[in-house]
Amino acid sequence: MGLFIALQIVLMRIFFIPILPQLRIEFSFLPLAFIGIMFGPLYGAIAGATADFIGFALFNPGAPYNPGLTLSGALVGGIYGYFLHKKDQPIGWFKTKNLVIASILVGVEYLLLRTVWLYMIFGYSAIAVLPYRFVWIVALVVSSIVGIGFFNKAVIKQIFRQ
Repeated sequence: MGLFIALQIVLMRIFFIPILPQLRIEFSFLPLAFIGIMFGPLYGAIAGATADFIGFALFNPGAPYNPGLTLSGALVGGIYGYFLHKKDQPIGWFKTKNLVIASILVGVEYLLLRTVWLYMIFGYSAIAVLPYRFVWIVALVVSSIVGIGFFNKAVIKQIFRQ
């Protein structure tokens, strides 16, 4: 689990594709989704909060800390774990419907809650940044459905040889 947390921090803070100052493409949802798939919603939530807190502490010295963003990280990990994990099923059991629901809920969380947290920290007009964030959320939902679906079947099953 620690390896996935470290991978999420690296993917979120270092490896991303900037589009605009407020818009970037990132793949940090993949490690958090895999923690949720393998360990369930509780560990997914713990990993999301831990990755956010450690990433903030390492890469944002002197910046204002907002516990709401840590709560959002926990919520995302919990959502992936709730919809994509079953103890009595092998890895990769979930149906596409569950993946779509989880991805849309994560997108709604990013669109609503994270916009509020960023408004509280930086004072951006929420209405002004919503169009940018909406486009980013649509790309996030599509990439999470494709990315998690592909990597779950191709990589995770090979790791655990199921």
